[in-house]
Amino acid sequence: MERTTIDALALLPLPDLTNLSEPQERGKTCVWCGALVSNGTAVDLRPRRIPLADGFRAVFPRACRTCMAEHVTQAAETHASHCELCVDNIAACDTARAIRRLVLEHGR
Repeated sequence: MERTTIDALALLPLPDLTNLSEPQERGKTCVWCGALVSNGTAVDLRPRRIPLADGFRAVFPRACRTCMAEHVTQAAETHASHCELCVDNIAACDTARAIRRLVLEHGR
């Protein structure tokens, strides 16, 4: 089963969601660098849940394009260096293909 781009977004390591500022939680600033983002410049990283003792709190992280390019490229390199399937045949790895689509869309 092939992953969609949305699935690949879930593979990106984000900063500790419990330590985000309120603007980062709401997607007003970049989840990584804190730069102000707008609907035209932000990359939506999908809503996430922060577990709480009595349930969860939803956050809506977004990224600036510069940070997105950096982190998606890092995710691709990290995955490829730790995945045995990628070492043998990267074309057979669904995760690598999903991340590669993100690199093509958002990478440098």
